[in-house]
Amino acid sequence: MIRIGIIAVLLFLAHIFFPFWGWVMIVPTLIASAMAKKISSSFVQSFIAGLLVWGGSALFLMLTKSRFIAPKMAEVLYVKSPWLLLFATGLLGALLAGLGGALGATFRFLLVKPRRYEE
Repeated sequence: MIRIGIIAVLLFLAHIFFPFWGWVMIVPTLIASAMAKKISSSFVQSFIAGLLVWGGSALFLMLTKSRFIAPKMAEVLYVKSPWLLLFATGLLGALLAGLGGALGATFRFLLVKPRRYEE
């Protein structure tokens, strides 16, 4: 739960200060490479954080600034509803963050040898 919060806060800050969508993969990769315990848990935690940040950001923009743009974008992309477009946007961000977290955990397990306790 703490890792989800750390990833979400850092993703949000990166999203505000750097106009580059790649941070949704870079931040979970760095956090998971530093703190990972299992690849699957890193994927799930990063997935949830990415869904919260990217989906929340898309929801905020849709409800405030782009309430006229979202239906037009949905029409251009042949999507029935702008809400479905919002769901797809959040899911894309979540998948990218989850894959970034799994990549970071894999890096950690490839580069850092686990300690073996011999008796």
